[in-house]
Amino acid sequence: MDTHILLIDDDSDDAELFREALHRVDPSVSFVHFNDPRDFLDALQATLPKTPDVVFIDINMPVISGWELLEVMKKEQLLAGVPIIIYSTSSLRGEATRAQQEGADGFIMKPDDFSGLVELFQLTVPTLKDKSGAKLRRLIQTID
Repeated sequence: MDTHILLIDDDSDDAELFREALHRVDPSVSFVHFNDPRDFLDALQATLPKTPDVVFIDINMPVISGWELLEVMKKEQLLAGVPIIIYSTSSLRGEATRAQQEGADGFIMKPDDFSGLVELFQLTVPTLKDKSGAKLRRLIQTID
């Protein structure tokens, strides 16, 4: 069964590195990137072509922040049970706590380099292939 990963991040360079690292680890994983949260919300209303197995959200985006987007997504029936991971450059100690309080399934700091991103996917992609949100949540907690 195919694995589908969704990234919502206004930084196109980060998204391209994300895609390259993901496909280096497993080329069969499908990847969709939304540069603007509004485009994602529009696609959600029109019904996404495939329900993602996990969604990664950047925090610091213009117009709609990752926190605001998370709030909307947690209420969306189409995403019920889909793990939502805050994926950010922020190293503020309180951000991971806030992510948990706001209902995110995890908080991952963006790795400093490409090899760190590859390592992240080597840990997470096999868990995604099991289609077990609970396993992914436990794994993300150990990465935090």
